[in-house]
Amino acid sequence: MARPRRADATRNRDQLLAVATRVFASADGEPSMRAIAREAGVGIGTLYRHFPTRQSLVDAVYRDQVARLTAGARELLAELPPPAALRRWMDLFGDWVATKNGMLDTLLTMIESGEIAHAETQTELLSAIDKILGAGSATGELRADVTADDVAAGLIGIFTVAPLPEHEARASRLLNILMDGLRRISNLAEASLVWGLRTGAERAQAARVLLTLQRGYMRGDEVPHTNISCMAMFGLNDDDPAYRGPWLIVDVDHVGSEAQMQAAIAPLLALPGQVPDFDFDRLGRGTEIPPLSRHSRYVTRDLAPADWDGLLEFYATTPSTLNTLYIQAAGGPLNAIPRESAAFIHRSAAFLTFLDVFWHDGAEKEAALDYQARWGALMEPFWNGRCYQNFPDPTLVDYRAAYWGEAFPALLAVKQKYDPHAVFRFQQMLEPRPGDPDEPPVWPPRVVESLRRPIAVA
Repeated sequence: MARPRRADATRNRDQLLAVATRVFASADGEPSMRAIAREAGVGIGTLYRHFPTRQSLVDAVYRDQVARLTAGARELLAELPPPAALRRWMDLFGDWVATKNGMLDTLLTMIESGEIAHAETQTELLSAIDKILGAGSATGELRADVTADDVAAGLIGIFTVAPLPEHEARASRLLNILMDGLRRISNLAEASLVWGLRTGAERAQAARVLLTLQRGYMRGDEVPHTNISCMAMFGLNDDDPAYRGPWLIVDVDHVGSEAQMQAAIAPLLALPGQVPDFDFDRLGRGTEIPPLSRHSRYVTRDLAPADWDGLLEFYATTPSTLNTLYIQAAGGPLNAIPRESAAFIHRSAAFLTFLDVFWHDGAEKEAALDYQARWGALMEPFWNGRCYQNFPDPTLVDYRAAYWGEAFPALLAVKQKYDPHAVFRFQQMLEPRPGDPDEPPVWPPRVVESLRRPIAVA
């Protein structure tokens, strides 16, 4: 039976192991045993007394790192929440990968010969990842649909393109991005509330819903962490007339618990006329999408009760049950972002509304576009002149102002700097207004400053 090591011998071995790990990680090639002994401040005989061959040293370093990774999963979970534990474990994994830099040839030879069981190591590492993922899934902080294999593949990819230690900053950034994808918005509560639009009385009640939304959800941050959008739409299942509609559907996403969401939308839940136990599967909307046109309008002012009534009464006259009216509440965090921070400059709206119209043939197209034009005229008194730039509208007289407002001169200057010959051309592209003088932009300041710099080519 092998004699147990004395405490000082064990300590000396552990110190040699730590030094060898550090040297392997920082080496470009495979360092000699003499170089490792020199770094440890011991004679070569001392190193060989603990590790008689290079293979035994590589084996010890490799197994020590794997043991640290597997034990690290347990230890980190005992100290940190699962997301933080996983992120810290990724750093440990990177350190383990880095140690292979200086022992790769020897390690591969040992794996091929069977001296190191690679499959067994892989199982241990995947088990460590799975332990943290399981803990995070149980607390609702990490996604439940991600496997340990997925995480391992991501880590291998990251440390392949950003090997340590020379690319530590880039590796850290990529690991943070990977973590963002692994986190689950665990406290996202959702609800869909439905009111009928089939009769005048139902539409009047639905108008009260929109008025309540306007008063409580479309301006500042009265109800934080809550996103609300509405659809006026028909069901398309001819075999289920009870679900033909039309309907007003109010979708709610709330970052918080179910109870917090219920409190946030209490004014809506208190309104009469809501359809209980609505079965959305019976709407039968289908997957085939015929040709469509989508026009949008941003609204900054309040609508009177009669205005909301008029909008829903207008929708009831739609020539096609495919046509859908959307109303998306703005306000809150969306409007809190300074306009100069992004090309999306619509930071003062109460809501965005847009109308989708569809057709199958020429006659239906004419009726659909006429209906859409009349909707535009109905919205004219409330419209602030801005449209959502992701919904191209060829009927706009001044699309530049509608899409980009006062940001247009700066965006045009960026386009002209980086695409001076207009290689990328398309309808409603960034190009000067006919007859406009060529004047440099003065806003936003960060873009103006950037435009003064030469183009850097890597």
